[in-house]
Amino acid sequence: MNYLEEKFKTLWRYSGCNGNYQNGFRELVAKYNRPKRYYHTLDGHIKFCVYTFFDHIVYQVKDPISVLWQLMLHDAVMNFHRSDDIKSAEYAKEFLSKYGVNARVVKKVTKAIIYHDHRQNPHDEDIAFGLDADLFILAQPQDVFDKYESDVRKEYAWVEELTFRKERTEILSNFLNNRPSIFLTSYFKNRYEQQARKNLKRSILKLNKK
Repeated sequence: MNYLEEKFKTLWRYSGCNGNYQNGFRELVAKYNRPKRYYHTLDGHIKFCVYTFFDHIVYQVKDPISVLWQLMLHDAVMNFHRSDDIKSAEYAKEFLSKYGVNARVVKKVTKAIIYHDHRQNPHDEDIAFGLDADLFILAQPQDVFDKYESDVRKEYAWVEELTFRKERTEILSNFLNNRPSIFLTSYFKNRYEQQARKNLKRSILKLNKK
């Protein structure tokens, strides 16, 4: 049993889910193994988020079960031609309800996933911690961050190069210039904001080189 399956099994048990955890885990694997995913994979981004949860978040949130489901399910549905956070939220509601998760948790997770478009900030700090875990890749060492950027480009291989550079620059610049900070929680801001900003500035310079 690998790391992610072990954590999923524990989450399944503490959530009071129906049946064998393997049924739910196989379903999740199938979702994240869809073609054309290079960064948003179960063994990549989701595992990274789960590591982040247990390394940085688990003892700081009020409802760790909801936050961990938020991270497990937030990219379950991906269409690289449009934002699918609403579709992922709908899938999370269906998935958790089907396996008997408490209605309160289902509601909170469904609400949380909508915020993963990072266009608005939640008032709920638990959700904010989940969003910071999603963005924690931005504050990684240069080689890890560069691999992330390369994998994102592969996911958008259908986009012409100049268009990609322009739109990617707009996305990264929005994080740098149109928000009070990249991270929402004091924990991540105090420790990782400067490294994230450094990575984004360097990436924007690369994107705008002729």
